[in-house]
Amino acid sequence: MRSYGDKPAEFLNMVPSGLLPALIVEQPDGRKRVITESQVIMELLDRWHPTSEGYKAMLPSEEDTVGWSKFDTLANLERELFSWWCTLVFRPEGPRLGGGSGGLMGMLTGKGGGEKEMSGSMKGFLDCLSKVESALTSTPGP
Repeated sequence: MRSYGDKPAEFLNMVPSGLLPALIVEQPDGRKRVITESQVIMELLDRWHPTSEGYKAMLPSEEDTVGWSKFDTLANLERELFSWWCTLVFRPEGPRLGGGSGGLMGMLTGKGGGEKEMSGSMKGFLDCLSKVESALTSTPGP
């Protein structure tokens, strides 16, 4: 995916898909492996940098079912937000992102036209953004 623009050739040589995040891990036999799954990267970082050495865990402990439930909820919400962002950016529904009544910034800040001017993709994105904000403000954070 090229949603963040073109990647340097050096990066694409290591990660042909161009996916982010990416972590290159050297295996015991010397071969290098590219990992692009966020949860797998977090698991590895937790293993390599344990709380017993003063690091903060990225994931809940195995027995923390409430923590894993919260993690799953937030991870699903992250995927939903990314999906809406891709829909908004790559498949907008007409000229709703620019011009007239404040354009994109007007829709984001509420200083543009009313909801009737808002595309379905913008409405979906903003609704999901509201869910993200609600989920994140419901906890004290890390």
